[in-house]
Amino acid sequence: MTENDSSFKMGDIEKSPDKITNNDVVDIRKDKIKHRITLVNILIPFLMLVLLFYVYIEMKKKVDDVNLRGTENIQALSNRIDIKMKSMETNVASILEKYAEFEAATGEKISEGKKTTGSIHQKLIKIERSFKKIDSSKVDKKKLKENINKIEKSLSSIKKNVDKINSELIKNSELDKEFGLITNDLVKINTDIVSLSSLKIDKEALDLAVMKNSKESKDNLEKLRKDFEGRISSIFKRIKKLETTIYSKQIPYNVSGVKSNPDKNIHEKNSLQKDQEDKENSNKGSNIEEQDIIE
Repeated sequence: MTENDSSFKMGDIEKSPDKITNNDVVDIRKDKIKHRITLVNILIPFLMLVLLFYVYIEMKKKVDDVNLRGTENIQALSNRIDIKMKSMETNVASILEKYAEFEAATGEKISEGKKTTGSIHQKLIKIERSFKKIDSSKVDKKKLKENINKIEKSLSSIKKNVDKINSELIKNSELDKEFGLITNDLVKINTDIVSLSSLKIDKEALDLAVMKNSKESKDNLEKLRKDFEGRISSIFKRIKKLETTIYSKQIPYNVSGVKSNPDKNIHEKNSLQKDQEDKENSNKGSNIEEQDIIE
């Protein structure tokens, strides 16, 4: 009876609105779970859509950034290419300008070179003419030997007569000194003449020496000529002085060793002076031609 009563009581309780049974609790829980599942089912797709939209927006931003960067890079590259093209154009323009200047300068130099070549050609022609004049004005070998022989003969006769005069005027000390100096000068001139006579005149070698060492040879020849002329002039002066002294002392000897003949002495003196002047003129002509060659 009691069990039935209790069951009856439970049934009565479930059936009562004021009392909640276990089934109701379970149902309530099921409803809550269903409601939660429904919310989850709704929220998950929404969240997925939001996530996809966010990913899309981010991807779009990245793509836009990439496109923008690519555009900027392309623009910068195009700007660099434009700058390089402009610099290349300026370089090409400057190169063309320099080439034009170089071409103009080269043309001027070529014209100047042609003028210089023409002037050099004229100078060569002038030098050839000068050599021809030198060849035509050079002293012949035979003539030179004849002049040297004449000078040697005159010097030998002068030396003999000086020896005779020296023996007669040995008491006079001043004249003795003059004779000593004249004798020394005669010896030096004689050695110079011997050395000159021993040399062989070769025309080609002389021309070559003149071409190679024109200035040096000219100076040496000028010094030798002046020395030789100075010696001869001093000898003539001393001989003249001795002649005046001898004539004042009435010595019956002349330059040739015979009795005095003033006309003959004057004639010999004039001939020697004429030979000396001819030699000076020939030397001056050769010096002028050598100066033309040097210029």
